[in-house]
Amino acid sequence: MSKSKKQNLSSSLEEWKTLDKSIALRARAALEKFAPTDLALLYAMSEYENEQLRMMLDDKLETKFNSIKSLGEEIKKTPDITQAQASEVNEYMSLKESLEKMRQLGQVEASYKSHHRAKQAVEAKHNKSGGSRELQTKIRAIWATGKFKSKDLCAEQECAALGMSYAAARRALRNQPNPT
Repeated sequence: MSKSKKQNLSSSLEEWKTLDKSIALRARAALEKFAPTDLALLYAMSEYENEQLRMMLDDKLETKFNSIKSLGEEIKKTPDITQAQASEVNEYMSLKESLEKMRQLGQVEASYKSHHRAKQAVEAKHNKSGGSRELQTKIRAIWATGKFKSKDLCAEQECAALGMSYAAARRALRNQPNPT
């Protein structure tokens, strides 16, 4: 890869990172300003409004494409049309199919983005202070001290002190080596 392409790629990556930080800051500010139920309602309303706009634009686009298609059919019927003109008309008429494919790809991308946001939210929940990953680390550290003869005994006696269930504590100790 050439040096200029690498620079463009890295600057593009930096732009995305900056955008992600900006989105995170705006989300944090919104959480401080609104209750979660209010945010959910606002999100639902905006999604409904966006869907209405998409439907309206799709209808208008469909109308325009139909008029282009009928115009193309009329042009093809004229006796003095050249082959180059006919292929140009065909190109315009195939524009609808191309845009439909692009729209489908956009829907897949939007679906991926929402999946990615949800995954990030779950990761943030598990990684926060006092979250499940921190508790797992603590129970594993207690097991590593060698104070207990078995993982079951360790999980049973320490789970309440850590504020986790016995099952979660025992799962956290799976595949952990015996203390040395």
